[in-house]
Amino acid sequence: MNIDSEYIRIAMTLFDNMDSRICADGYLSEPFRHRAEVMQGSVLSPLLYSVFINELAKEIQSTGDLEGANGMPISALLY
Repeated sequence: MNIDSEYIRIAMTLFDNMDSRICADGYLSEPFRHRAEVMQGSVLSPLLYSVFINELAKEIQSTGDLEGANGMPISALLY
């Protein structure tokens, strides 16, 4: 996709070794480490999803007329 490797490194660094805490009823939990890389609600999530899913969308569009089990055409409307 011709994305500069520096941008990839920056994005990876943003999500490395992330800890969070939960606040509920006035109590704050101990920090915990994230196992998934991108936090839910991150402003980068839609962009990173688009980059991840882009090849699948290209493949669906390039194959022409695909049909699902019920005969309905399959398109690449992903958002």
